[in-house]
Amino acid sequence: MITDKTTALLQILCYHDDWDDAIAYLLDSTEECEPVVASKAYLIQVLTKYTSGELSADDLEEWAGFIELSDDIDHSAIEDYLYALSNPELMGEITIDKALQMIDLLGD
Repeated sequence: MITDKTTALLQILCYHDDWDDAIAYLLDSTEECEPVVASKAYLIQVLTKYTSGELSADDLEEWAGFIELSDDIDHSAIEDYLYALSNPELMGEITIDKALQMIDLLGD
């Protein structure tokens, strides 16, 4: 059960099973909170879910777009990756190989 905005944002950052509940909570929430940080570790975690088949390319694009547009998430550490993931029509479609390359680059 999601009880606060920070928890909802963190659920979204890691693309937790409670994704839909977290989105619903944020849509209904008027509470203020400190921005949460979208770190490379969160991006690696989500890309790994994509490469293992837990997420589709559409899920990944939706996730990246949400993170990129949220005022409550500091995504400066991964903004280039988010742009690429949320704009496949401009940057090329995401593939397993591209996701694995991103994971390698992020791990350096």
